[in-house]
Amino acid sequence: MVSGSKDGSVIVWNSDLSVRAKYDLLRIPEVPILPQIRSVCMNAFGVVIAGTSSSDMYQLFGDKKSSRLLQAHFQGELCGFCVHPTNPNVFATSGDDKTVRVWNCEEKKLLSIQMLDMPSQTCAFSKDGSKIVCGFGTRQSATKTPSSSSGFSKNGAYVVYESEDMTLVHEDRPSRVAITEIQYSPSGDHIAIASGKCIYIASSLDFQTRSVVQNHKYEVSHFDFSQDSKSLRTNTTENELTFFSAEDGKKVKSASSLKDATWSSTTCPLVWSAQGLHGDLDRVVTSVDRYGSLLASGDVQGHIRLHRFPCVNEKSESLRLKAHGSEIGTVRFNQNGNVLYSVGTKERIVCQWRVKKGKSGGSVRGMVRSGVESTKEKEEGGR
Repeated sequence: MVSGSKDGSVIVWNSDLSVRAKYDLLRIPEVPILPQIRSVCMNAFGVVIAGTSSSDMYQLFGDKKSSRLLQAHFQGELCGFCVHPTNPNVFATSGDDKTVRVWNCEEKKLLSIQMLDMPSQTCAFSKDGSKIVCGFGTRQSATKTPSSSSGFSKNGAYVVYESEDMTLVHEDRPSRVAITEIQYSPSGDHIAIASGKCIYIASSLDFQTRSVVQNHKYEVSHFDFSQDSKSLRTNTTENELTFFSAEDGKKVKSASSLKDATWSSTTCPLVWSAQGLHGDLDRVVTSVDRYGSLLASGDVQGHIRLHRFPCVNEKSESLRLKAHGSEIGTVRFNQNGNVLYSVGTKERIVCQWRVKKGKSGGSVRGMVRSGVESTKEKEEGGR
């Protein structure tokens, strides 16, 4: 028989209830964040598998030997996600469990982890991938005013780390409201921090605030930089699309003046080039991303759709995929466009879909020759 306790102890018992072996997870080389044992089992050879409250899974055997089999986010929601700008196999996550983690999807292992002072719902790599920035706050605290969120001591703060060894580079707090989105500019010279109804543009060198975008009526949910880093387009929680100058924070009065602008990303769900996504009134799109001529979108029902880009017709053909049981917080293509990631916010699951590209012309199904397949297993709805 085997048992586990909240102090991190795992005991293997003989039939007469004498102790055969005892393991203390607080004394092993890879100590879990939360040592409380949630589940244990043992095979016929006496090898024990133990799971903890911090979603760590260990294999215990022999004379107090151990190896960690699995690590994962373990509390609240998983909202923060970003792909590495140069390495197609690396991505990072941050969540309500107050951790930021860097992963290798090809090797399926955790490269580094850093404990944070606050939950984080957004993170981003620098242009060269050498640094990673995390914004503090949760979706619940994002709707609270500074006076009503006193329990969230670092709402509106952000931290910058070296991505390789998680050495702290800088910490600042430009706002008192939770940060909902954070990005480096395409030039790499600035960091844009969305907090409440504002976006703070700070230098990535000395971290001084250069400008503040303030003319939003509602909380900012998404934004994109233009390729030259001079302009911003933003979405709010009340479905507004607005354009601003990133240099001085002023609102662009005539949207048509940016009709020929090239945008470095397409993560705003509400833009003219993605208006065809919103023809189904029962579908609430939560995240979009573009790679070349493909546009991916996720929604609150847990569905993924792939369209040709631009998608301006409400009846445009799509490849529909089912991967999650609830809201998808993020969809992102990797740097090469051959992997699509989808993040289940409440499930704290990251699914990897392999994109097998076909001919560039014709239907979406022709463009994605074999559809999109999960790298774990083929999901229902995949083709």
